Amino acid sequence: MEKLLGQEYENLAERERFLRDNADAIEDMGYSKPIPSDQIEKLKEKLADASIKKLEQEEAKKTAVQMYNEEIKGYKSTIKDVADKLKSKTTYVNEPCYKMIDQQTRQAGYYNKEGVLVYQRPARHEELQPRLFDLRPGKTGTEDK
Repeated sequence: MEKLLGQEYENLAERERFLRDNADAIEDMGYSKPIPSDQIEKLKEKLADASIKKLEQEEAKKTAVQMYNEEIKGYKSTIKDVADKLKSKTTYVNEPCYKMIDQQTRQAGYYNKEGVLVYQRPARHEELQPRLFDLRPGKTGTEDK
């Protein structure tokens, strides 16, 4: 079969009439039709514009996601702090405390400004009062007689 038919007719309406008059049947069918070069250029421009807009939108999305992630991170931090406080029913503070040494029990206790014991531990050797007098019977120099 020939590649081209009815090319002698310059007018497209006449060429179509020639093909219709000489065809055995007319049927609808799908096929790939080549795109003219002027439409290809328009499609290239459309593709370039869409690509640029896509990149701009991705950058805007990335910025928005970063903003939301930072905001969410702040909420997560708040949730963790509050949950820890609720779990322990305490809060950590750093304030002046007053150390008291109990010589009889040999304990050191730390009290806050309200007078509440906040920490207790065994007293260190250097915290205990030294003995001024040795209460153990010692040599007086007259034991030999």
